[in-house]
Amino acid sequence: MAFEINYLIGDIDTYFRQDEMSVLFYYAKDIDLDLTKKMNYLLDKKVSYMMHNNINVSELDSNDEMDSYFNSTDIKLVIQFIMTQLVPSMQKENIDLVTKDDESVSKFINKINNYNSTDSGFLLNINHDYVPTEVAYYIDMANEMKNLLQTSLDLNKPILVSYND
Repeated sequence: MAFEINYLIGDIDTYFRQDEMSVLFYYAKDIDLDLTKKMNYLLDKKVSYMMHNNINVSELDSNDEMDSYFNSTDIKLVIQFIMTQLVPSMQKENIDLVTKDDESVSKFINKINNYNSTDSGFLLNINHDYVPTEVAYYIDMANEMKNLLQTSLDLNKPILVSYND
């Protein structure tokens, strides 16, 4: 089973597979790396953001269920990014992500796993031999992420995040 990141906010209880998030973030980084990193932090436990920014995390256990990083300005920017840049860009793709670059799934996965953002808090990793490559799948995923972030913003509270291996 793939590593899952579970989310709970308001009446939304969902999850994303880390492998698939890596594919989406890999695509998104070419549109706007800074906003993709913000999206990554907003959809991860706050400990990830804290560690990246050298904030003391000695009292936190990253294995525990924990709130996500919450910054209303960043949330608004990421929602706007998803709606006006990321989804429209993906909608222009008329083939799947692998065929786009004329490569095999294994080469595609290898390219993502070897991506170095020079940011220890933004690591992309695919641990399985298969990930969906259909653009429509990732459009749905991006829209679901937007809904999570919008609910967090509307409720003015962070998303509860847990990991399931």
